[in-house]
Amino acid sequence: MKRWICLLLMLFLCAVCAVAAAETAPEVLTSGDWKYVLLEDGTAELTGYTGTETALTIPAELNGSAVSRIGSYALYQNEKLQTLIIPEGVTDIAPWAFGGCNALRSVSLPQGLTTVGEGTFAYCIDLREVVLPDSVTALGNGAFGNCIMLTDVVLSAGLTEISAVAFYGCSSLTGILVPAGVTTIGEGAFYGCRSLRSAALPASVTAIGENAFAQCGVDLLVTVEPGSYAAAWCDEMHHHHRFTAVDGKDGE
Repeated sequence: MKRWICLLLMLFLCAVCAVAAAETAPEVLTSGDWKYVLLEDGTAELTGYTGTETALTIPAELNGSAVSRIGSYALYQNEKLQTLIIPEGVTDIAPWAFGGCNALRSVSLPQGLTTVGEGTFAYCIDLREVVLPDSVTALGNGAFGNCIMLTDVVLSAGLTEISAVAFYGCSSLTGILVPAGVTTIGEGAFYGCRSLRSAALPASVTAIGENAFAQCGVDLLVTVEPGSYAAAWCDEMHHHHRFTAVDGKDGE
């Protein structure tokens, strides 16, 4: 079995196993319907929600402590959540925080957010649009895997890597502009994006993983910089995938 397939399976198996794992943890506190723990710096990590609201704005503070992090599995598989606003001050969204929220249709991510963890929004099958603020520098493996209704993605200018299987199976995604500064596109990053018709790859890209654009739109048009790694990669891969590379300008 190919490495990127094994990676995907490992991600989703970890999601199941980690939910059941028990380990020593800080005291869980409550504020209304919210559960949280206090971090060493005095800020709060949101760990759970017991309410039934479909439209949620995560509070900026809980009992006077600023919320800086959304913890792993905080709202995992919440089937009621439809819209989500994450406030400024949150810098980190941990793995699988919102994975499997199958009714989630829209999410607003704050400036100042730096990390979107592994599988954070995986299997959010009704999510339509994602705008990653430019402060985001880390995107976990499978962060948006199998978001089958996702049509529009704006990537952060702060990214240097699009992680493995980041947008695996996003079958409604139609186009992607990879920002200048990205050096690596991971294995299977856009695998199975069957509606993908355009992809712009900057000159900064120096590594493209196996099957990064496999099983994409049959008429995929890839815009590249002349003489770049991406241009050479397109030439090499052309006989394996039915897409066309054209010259373009980096970052446009």
